[in-house]
Amino acid sequence: MLAPLTSANLSLLLLLALLLRHAPLAAGLLRLKTPEQLGYSFPSADSDFGPVIPFSGIWGRLYPALPANACQPIQNRVPRGVVQFALIARGDCAFGRKVQNAQLAGFAAAVVYNNESNQDLVIMTENERTGVVIPSAFISLEAASTVLSALQPYPDSIAILYPSETFLPASAYSWSFIIWISSLLAVGIMLLAFLCVCRYRIRNAVAGAAAAAG
Repeated sequence: MLAPLTSANLSLLLLLALLLRHAPLAAGLLRLKTPEQLGYSFPSADSDFGPVIPFSGIWGRLYPALPANACQPIQNRVPRGVVQFALIARGDCAFGRKVQNAQLAGFAAAVVYNNESNQDLVIMTENERTGVVIPSAFISLEAASTVLSALQPYPDSIAILYPSETFLPASAYSWSFIIWISSLLAVGIMLLAFLCVCRYRIRNAVAGAAAAAG
């Protein structure tokens, strides 16, 4: 016999649902390798349109788009036989259009960065079909600033995009992920203990009533 749904029981269930709702994003990774063997790693978030980034990652050279927001046709064209990623600023038009313009300019992938600082990563969505056939990912403004600074002396640096499933989560999210898992386990244990106590008390009450009636 299960315990009745009391206010305390309901509160625990609501808290558990809240923790699940606000689970941290399992981030992918953007790595940048310069000719001087300097390496940079940044959390990224895959878009929900276009092809999936392969598990082994994709390699290419990262170049800032012109115009930066890629809301109009991108002016810098990719030479044949060269794998390049477009670095694009968020804002002014839909994500799908930005990635489509990168695709039309010959880029193999698009990396869109946030236009506001200290903001969480977002999963880019496509509001209308644009025929996108290249992968894309989202990074923070802070990551883009570091990338742009590194590209100035080393424009031929190699970028590697890894999918979100590869890293659980990236280093920037590790502590929040650990805290979230710990909180989830603690609430689950509390809920289980509460239900067991309620069930035990009800069982004893029923047994006592049966003994008194007998």
